[in-house]
Amino acid sequence: MRLIKSNLFILLLSLSFLGISQESFKNEAEKIKYSNKLFEDQKFIEAEPLMLSFLSNKNNAEYNFKYGVCVLFKYADKSKAIPYLKKAIKDKNVDPRAFFYLGRVFHYNYLFQDALNNYNKFINLANPKQARSLNIDMYVKMCENGQSLMKNLSDIVVIDKKSTALDKFNYSYDLEQIGGRILPTEEFQTKLDKKKNHRPIIHFPAVKDLLFYSSYGENGENGLDIYYRKWLKGGGWSEAKLLPENINSPYDEDFPFLNADGTTFYFCSKGHNSMGGYDIFRCNFESSTNDFGPISNLDYKINSTDDDILYIVDKNNENAIFSSKRSSEGGKIDVYNVKVKVLPMQNIIIAGTFKNSIIPDDIEANIKIQDIRTNKLIASYTVGKDSKYNILLPNAGKYKFIVETPKSEKIHAGLVEAPAQDELKALKQEIELIKKNGEEKLIIKDYFDQSPENEATIIANLLKKMSEPQINIDQFPDSILNELAINNELESVNEEAEISIEEPTIFEDSLNLGGVDFNEKKENLIKIKKESIDKIIEQKTLVSNIAQLKTKESLENAEKADEILLSIDKQENDSIKNVQLKLAAEYNFKSKILNEQANYSIAIAKRLEEEKTKKEDEIQSLNNINSEDELMAESVNNDQLISLNKELNNVEHREKSTLQNIRQQAKLKEEESEFHLANAQNLRSDQESLIFQIDREKEILNNTKKKKIIEQQNLKINELKTKVSELEIEIEDGFELYETSEFEKKQLVLEADKLENIQVSKEYNNLELEDDINLVDLEEDNSFVKSNLIEKNNPQLESVVVDVLKINKELNIDSIKPDEDFQVNNDESVNISSVNSESSEKAEIISDTNLPNEFNESANLSSKSTLNSDSSDLRIEENNKSEEIISEKEQEAIAFIENLPIDIPLAKDIEEVPSQTINGVVYDSKSNPKTYKVVALVDDDVAFTQDKYENETNNRIIEINKKNIDKVNDYSNQTDELELQKLDITSGKGQSKIDKKILKLNKKKAKAQLKISDDLAYVNENELKHLNSEIASSKKEISEVNSESFKIKQAVEFEAAADILSLKSDSLREQATKESDKFKKGKLIDEAIQNENTAINYLKKSKKLYAEAVIEDFSDDKLSVAKSLNPNQTKQSVRLENLSQIALDESKELKEKAIKLKEEGDLIQAKEYENLARIQKKKSSDYKQKSLDFKEIEMAIVEDIEISKSLVDAEVMTIASSSEFKSYYESEKIVNNLEIENQKLKAKKDGYATIYNQMNAESEALLQQSKNESDPKLKRQLIKESKAINIEAKKVKSYSDALVYSMDSINREIKNKEMDQAMVLDMLDSTQKSQIKALSLSGMGDSVLALLPDEIPEEIPSKIDSIITDSINTEMTIEDIIEDLPEDIPEEISEDIVEEVEPPSYSEADVLSKDFVPPPIIKENIFIRTDEKVYSEENPIPLNPKIPKGLIYKVQVGAFRNPIRQDLFKGFAPISAEKIKDDITRYRVGYFKTLQNADDAKNQVRSLGYKDAFVVALNNGNRIKLSEARALQVNLADDNRPSTNKNNELISLKNQIANDNSLASVKTIDQINGLFYTVQIGAFSKPLTKDNNLNISPLIVSRFNNLYKYSTGEYPTIQLAAAKKLELINNGFLEDAFIIAYNNGRNISLNQATSINPNRVVEYKNPTIFYINFGTYNNDSPEILNPGNLELRDFNVKSRARVDGKQFFSKKYNSLSDAQTAINKLPESLSISKIIKSSRDDFNFNYEYKVAISAQGLTSNQQIIDFGENNNLNFVMKEIDGNNWYYSKSRDDYESATTDLNLCKTQGFSNAVILVFKDGIETTLEQTLKSFK
Repeated sequence: MRLIKSNLFILLLSLSFLGISQESFKNEAEKIKYSNKLFEDQKFIEAEPLMLSFLSNKNNAEYNFKYGVCVLFKYADKSKAIPYLKKAIKDKNVDPRAFFYLGRVFHYNYLFQDALNNYNKFINLANPKQARSLNIDMYVKMCENGQSLMKNLSDIVVIDKKSTALDKFNYSYDLEQIGGRILPTEEFQTKLDKKKNHRPIIHFPAVKDLLFYSSYGENGENGLDIYYRKWLKGGGWSEAKLLPENINSPYDEDFPFLNADGTTFYFCSKGHNSMGGYDIFRCNFESSTNDFGPISNLDYKINSTDDDILYIVDKNNENAIFSSKRSSEGGKIDVYNVKVKVLPMQNIIIAGTFKNSIIPDDIEANIKIQDIRTNKLIASYTVGKDSKYNILLPNAGKYKFIVETPKSEKIHAGLVEAPAQDELKALKQEIELIKKNGEEKLIIKDYFDQSPENEATIIANLLKKMSEPQINIDQFPDSILNELAINNELESVNEEAEISIEEPTIFEDSLNLGGVDFNEKKENLIKIKKESIDKIIEQKTLVSNIAQLKTKESLENAEKADEILLSIDKQENDSIKNVQLKLAAEYNFKSKILNEQANYSIAIAKRLEEEKTKKEDEIQSLNNINSEDELMAESVNNDQLISLNKELNNVEHREKSTLQNIRQQAKLKEEESEFHLANAQNLRSDQESLIFQIDREKEILNNTKKKKIIEQQNLKINELKTKVSELEIEIEDGFELYETSEFEKKQLVLEADKLENIQVSKEYNNLELEDDINLVDLEEDNSFVKSNLIEKNNPQLESVVVDVLKINKELNIDSIKPDEDFQVNNDESVNISSVNSESSEKAEIISDTNLPNEFNESANLSSKSTLNSDSSDLRIEENNKSEEIISEKEQEAIAFIENLPIDIPLAKDIEEVPSQTINGVVYDSKSNPKTYKVVALVDDDVAFTQDKYENETNNRIIEINKKNIDKVNDYSNQTDELELQKLDITSGKGQSKIDKKILKLNKKKAKAQLKISDDLAYVNENELKHLNSEIASSKKEISEVNSESFKIKQAVEFEAAADILSLKSDSLREQATKESDKFKKGKLIDEAIQNENTAINYLKKSKKLYAEAVIEDFSDDKLSVAKSLNPNQTKQSVRLENLSQIALDESKELKEKAIKLKEEGDLIQAKEYENLARIQKKKSSDYKQKSLDFKEIEMAIVEDIEISKSLVDAEVMTIASSSEFKSYYESEKIVNNLEIENQKLKAKKDGYATIYNQMNAESEALLQQSKNESDPKLKRQLIKESKAINIEAKKVKSYSDALVYSMDSINREIKNKEMDQAMVLDMLDSTQKSQIKALSLSGMGDSVLALLPDEIPEEIPSKIDSIITDSINTEMTIEDIIEDLPEDIPEEISEDIVEEVEPPSYSEADVLSKDFVPPPIIKENIFIRTDEKVYSEENPIPLNPKIPKGLIYKVQVGAFRNPIRQDLFKGFAPISAEKIKDDITRYRVGYFKTLQNADDAKNQVRSLGYKDAFVVALNNGNRIKLSEARALQVNLADDNRPSTNKNNELISLKNQIANDNSLASVKTIDQINGLFYTVQIGAFSKPLTKDNNLNISPLIVSRFNNLYKYSTGEYPTIQLAAAKKLELINNGFLEDAFIIAYNNGRNISLNQATSINPNRVVEYKNPTIFYINFGTYNNDSPEILNPGNLELRDFNVKSRARVDGKQFFSKKYNSLSDAQTAINKLPESLSISKIIKSSRDDFNFNYEYKVAISAQGLTSNQQIIDFGENNNLNFVMKEIDGNNWYYSKSRDDYESATTDLNLCKTQGFSNAVILVFKDGIETTLEQTLKSFK
């Protein structure tokens, strides 16, 4: 009775969650009628909640029966239905079907005899019609089959398993190793198939031959049967033919598959000897005779008692994929990837009883099983209250049974030897605890020759459990997967089977199993661990001493630098001062490197200390364990003891070193990150399934008008949407966990590398070691050196040049590579280049500010000087792009360039060309084209003759035969037209008439062909020879290029295919000579000509590819030529000279052949060889000229290097001060900048060219693939795709070509500037010339010019002002200013200066002054709007003011290379000017505490006309990303509150409630500190009143998106909040209430709230989406896109307003593959549809961007139209205010529109602008940015 009440309570509780409303139906009778209809229609899943509600109200036999059936088909655990059905059959008047479905439950659970009993009862009670309708005979036969099949049990190796929706499971099959496609299709449906809504799922093989599928046929007498069709030679499938009776049984057959070699046929059947549902069968197949051999069942575990379907095997017959419903819920199915080979099942079942003679009621014992061979604990079982237990062992063998009971502290153990079994049966056993001689003893009695009670049930339960395989491939050694290894394994098992225990055995508590004594093993392990600790202590001592040494050396060098800088102002001699500055810079730089090395050493020493502590804990744990049994018992849920147990039993155990442990932890972190990634991706798949389900439910909703169904559907949809939203949060958290784990993994790898470097280094062999170094003190000392010395001195030394290589040598650093000895943050960047005249080297330190100091991975030395890391701001954009990874070869080349003693311009931050995506394939500038197979088949559109032949003789012969050639072409065209006409004629008579005309034309064509046959044969043969000769010559040049080049590989492919086609042609012509029938002869000749012409086309492509491959990597720009001067490389001029010589030698050889042929009288062939010799001689001449051109550039660079060495240090200042040098150097800087610009354009051009090559290769590959395709529909599709890609490729090529013109323009500017330089030097003597050039080339020009004294200003400021200004400009502290004051300044004045530098507050006049200095810490925003003029020449903008400490924001308003008018910026203050590299000055306004304040100021500045203003964030003076600033701001204690605006809203609300008695009393979220949970009850546009319908209190309110979000309760745990939510739902208040969490007034996700760190900041993600664009239409949209059309219901077609009309689009897809799968299902009428990649926000905002060009000033309107067509911009003219404007095609994002704009401007359309539209209406870019914000 208690059980029934409990079940009822669960039912009622479930109902409350389901939200099923009684009001959905007019009355109870209507509800019952609807529910019964669902049940009879076998819609059990939909009926389940309704039957549950009836059962809760009326617990009778009928509803137990019906609910039990619904449970059977809804839940994965079929046994859940048993109690309901068993209760139902107790009523003698119950529906007889209750016995049938109870039999089905037993059947599913492998209780075949119980199932048969219930099936027989059903047969006796039901009428024949009812029995037939349920196929009872089939199920009875299946049960009998099952009993038989259980004798042949096998195990399977599962590689992968995934759950998916039943209606789209075929999309989960990975066919990469199988080939073909799996598609549901209506193509072969009969009328009966359509009536039964049966769409067969068919595997379409890659090569069309035979196709198998299922159908009900015309009458459906046999249910579903398997048919096949053959592909006809003329195209199309044959009529369907039924497979023989040995395949098709009286029951359903489906899911056929023929393996790759066509010898094995697989199918699924409910007949034959299926054990339940569809079973998978196989048989041999003989394709020549279409004979199917005897069939065989694939047996358990491939088959189960549920549906097992669609078994598909890979080409190698190694792996297979199949699907099964055996363990899935209703509507779902599992897809398994398994090994084809199965293993014999070796499991042993032991069924036993437990008896405790000592404490009789202490029977719920725990039995742990340990494998004696591996000492591994494999399972744990608990004895039931009935004293029974069932144990499943993996195989025969010896096992230790460890037994303990709840009421006894004694642990017992005994040995059980399980014998091998020929068949699966349960082995009987008894375990008893007795007292003997006053001691507890364990007795295990094995009755393995007897059967236990209820053996069938025991076996069935375990079979059911075993039939649900999980991924287990990792559990099998590779040898097991080999058949021989399986046999060996079986033999070893059989040998063990000979051992048996006949008599009951009494085991003592301490078993001696022949191993080493436990205490001895323990002592050995402790000894090993102590030795390991000694090694760790030794290592830690060394590393700590290294850290101490490095800290000491760092301090010494920093103090030396500091001493020099303190005394340097007293030095009046500039030359001596410069030397001292350089020395100080070297000391400071050394200190920085040593400081970083010390940091690494301290981190490693801490790690070693942790390892030591861990091993000491393990020794302590071992000392506390006294026996192996105690260790086993204590090991449960104790990872440390489990690990120690393994170590104890491993005689070869060795302790892992700290280095090994770190690497293992890194590996675990990698696995953890992969797990998080996979988990997040799985959650995304679940979310996709839910979205798919929502679409289905919406479809039902849209197709009904019944109120009750509408209410039900809305409930379902809302519930599903809530789940989707919850999953989105989980997905975001999952990806965040992945990123965290990935970062931690990298840190561990870096740490391991550092430790390994120390271990292998011999540098510290003689280091005197101290013990017990305090790491905390050492860390503090190191930090002090960095902050108080190194960082303090950096500003004074950042422009000083130092010799890095010399310093590295002094510090024994061979080279500084990524992840090695030091790193420098962006705020510490220094200029480090050498001035040594013999071996001048340059370098810069680049660092990754995203990593912490001690583990920075990007401490790279490169060869380029940098003045300031903040120079990235010049790009005027806030998102930093990651640097492109450069190949090792390229890195070497760049290092060589940077190490040259002259300054070769080297572009940084080269913008990557955006990738292109077509049909799901991404083409980017980094990837090489893929080589594709060229098919030796005739081109579809091959011409009868070539337009132009390489051999001139051939051209003349063709001209002579032109008349007959035109005739042949004319006949071919007429034939093609008739073939098209034939397609439109349906009558046989009409078609016959057309056939006669075609035959007549073909005869005429054959006659004309025969007249020119010999001439064409000669022409084609000659052309093929000519091309082959040219290709042979090109091949000789390949030795000078990379043989792995795509172009060379592809050229080989075309050449090989051409050879095969030539052979085919020879064979066809030979057949033609023997053919007497003129018509057939003509056809053979025609086919031969087609083969020859295709071969000629292929050879032309091959020749072109070879030629391009030879010259593709030559480049005459200065950088490329300089790289080739590397001694490790061959100069480009030399390579070109080699090519010239190769071509010249080839020319001579060909000329000699020509002479020989002339002597032999073969003048025609001699002429051909002369022609080939001329071609090679011309090529040689071209190579030679190029070689000379390159040599000239190389010599110029070498000359510059020599000149740079002539620089006299003593004359540097004199040279730099001359006007000639300044003029020359100014031009040199312009030239260098132009060279850099050219490099960027070249990189962009090459990027577009790479993308073009990829696209072109893909287009060609698709054409080649189409040749092999016999299905006309698929062939057309491939050709269509090829053409589409080819069009896009041409567009990309046009971009690349356009950049060539820009590069030419820059080259002209470079030439002009070089002429200017030549004019400057023309009037000077040779010494002056060389010195000016040397200094200019050295790269020191800027540094030297900076040392020249400034010009004296017209107005000299006062002494005090000068001191203050100097202090600001050099960023000195207040103390520095006081210290540097002249001695004659009175003390009171110095105090005034201090107050002036750091005043307590500011007036407006102060802020507007040129002398304004911000406070050290910004406590309030400093920003003034004014209509008055602020800055002028008299009151200039302050230059380089000291930046306040901490996190602040400023608004950047401009950056200029040349000086600006001081009154350029009007209307706001304070403005600061900051000088950065390349003479650029940037201007920023204001000092703000929060991003919001700065953003508001930015909008005000933009409103004044400064449209490019943007916000920057600085932390302690260094620029950081805005995302980092947001995270930093949120994590600050003071900023952990809601924003000011929200606070104001909440304050306003509180005031409103206080003043309005009608409003409900609430607590606002800002009044609650810390983390709490609450239950949201609604979101409203207005505040709730006291008399609201909810009647719930207490209330909490927050504001979000102008809504008032109300919740109730303030709970510290989620469990308490869940109880409140349940109360609200059960009381009928709110069925949609849900739990939310707040942390310090900030709404956070539940995942974050329940995580370890709820205070972390989860950054907003804007996920990428894909959708299908069906096109934009005005009033003529296709009928198929109408909302009521069900053909596209799966696409959820919607529309939205756009500028050009209404755009129709699909639902959104989360992956490109999903979108690609969907678009492939579209009908031909929507072939213009395209997949569009976007982001969620971009799509939702519905902005579109167009480029507009005014027609004014254009010489011709056609000019812009042609430009638009050539570049896929599709301009359309619109008249606006009497002027004509041309609008480009729409773009979904601003970046793409910017690319279009730049393209227009490079072509001279200077008045081009970007226009923005929202929902088809023009808006502003400002509004766009505000929306995205």
